[in-house]
Amino acid sequence: MLDDYARMKPLRPFNRIEQSLESVIEGTINRVFRPSVQPSEIARKLGKEMSQKQLVSIRGSIVPNAFGVTLSQQDFDSFGGSAAVIATHLEDWLNDEADRLGFVTLGPIEVGLRPDEHTRPRGIAVESAIKESDETPARTFQRLGHTEALMLHRPPLVQHAWILEVSAGPLLGIAHWLDKQESSVGRALDNDFVLDAPDVSRHHASLQVQNQTPRVIDLGSLNGTFVNRRQVYDWTQVNPGDLLTFGLVETRVYADSR
Repeated sequence: MLDDYARMKPLRPFNRIEQSLESVIEGTINRVFRPSVQPSEIARKLGKEMSQKQLVSIRGSIVPNAFGVTLSQQDFDSFGGSAAVIATHLEDWLNDEADRLGFVTLGPIEVGLRPDEHTRPRGIAVESAIKESDETPARTFQRLGHTEALMLHRPPLVQHAWILEVSAGPLLGIAHWLDKQESSVGRALDNDFVLDAPDVSRHHASLQVQNQTPRVIDLGSLNGTFVNRRQVYDWTQVNPGDLLTFGLVETRVYADSR
């Protein structure tokens, strides 16, 4: 079991761009409006959407450049008319992320925020598309000496989606679909499932799906990871209905066939 922990790939550090997003956008907005949905949460969703929807070719990865973000009316109103400003900051952040990761876009990156009366509070729905434009994109394929056919494929997903949903406390209802082989959980924005709680470590735990069965690995968290109230010291398999606790944040595991 310890060997499995040692072989696990390291998580990338909390980078400068994300820190800037928190300080520039959230610092201004929080002092006036105190929204329940933080712009950094939206940024994390957008970054994940961009990475998961990439089309990988032999010359580079094409990613979406048109993003629509749907929020509840309450959360949208909490931005106090600053939605367009926040969208601009999010576009700048996504541009920096695309450059950092070497992604290709077929047009400029656009982000739109809109309210929806059917979206529950703290819910964030993201839609994306690859939108071609006559405007020269900021990032293109590297020029090659001869023309090559594109070979596109999507990153592999697991056959069954496992859902992790917060079952109690201030974060009640926040959910994450474990639709890839490894997902990270923690307070830092570079995690797949961000739990913004003081007793959750920045990089708290990892959830891996092997043979369509998930298991949780504690990453040396300060307040521990627990499955059905029993602490995880290396790794533990989880099953539908299990109570999975990170620090004091309780989540429930569900299976959802796709």
